[in-house]
Amino acid sequence: MELDKLWNNINEKADNVKLSDDSIINSKNIKSKDTIQKIYYRLKIKLGWSIVFTIIFSALLVYNFENLSLTILFALAVINFLISTLYTYYKMKKATNSDTGQNINMYLKNYYKQVVSLLKSEEISSIFLIPIFAVIGILIGGIVTKGSIEATLNDPAILIFAVILLITLVPLTIILVKWSNKTAFGKYLNKLKIQIDNLNEKE
Repeated sequence: MELDKLWNNINEKADNVKLSDDSIINSKNIKSKDTIQKIYYRLKIKLGWSIVFTIIFSALLVYNFENLSLTILFALAVINFLISTLYTYYKMKKATNSDTGQNINMYLKNYYKQVVSLLKSEEISSIFLIPIFAVIGILIGGIVTKGSIEATLNDPAILIFAVILLITLVPLTIILVKWSNKTAFGKYLNKLKIQIDNLNEKE
């Protein structure tokens, strides 16, 4: 059933309206369609970047496979971006796959919930992962220039640089993650929340 028909049924306070898997994206006659599409487009960009970084670090892992230290560090990076890719994909599927017993309002509520959950998880994980990646980056740079982790850790200049990086750049990067999510999704999530509230008033 097309979403324009579902929307009319909702306005008439019909219950148990069924959705097809892609109707929330494809319908041309629903107020929430444009908002949903813009959120979904941004989620695809986020997923795409995760895939790109997974491929890049996988290539670096293979290229430096003979160096055990670099292999371990690049493997950690690959695991992180692979988990991020799979989690983002999982949340996107969970948001766009509807239960056949859901009405439009329930669908939009679930969509909103899944996207907000994904963004919050990303922001919370960044608090822990960004410092780890900063250290990994320093170690990789040290190994390339010094030849080993031991030599890197024994270099006072590198250790001082690491401390300065963790104190300054890491907090700024965490703030940047929150700002970028708010910039990319905030306006559209607010619109979707308003549309959900309007539907609630009609029930």
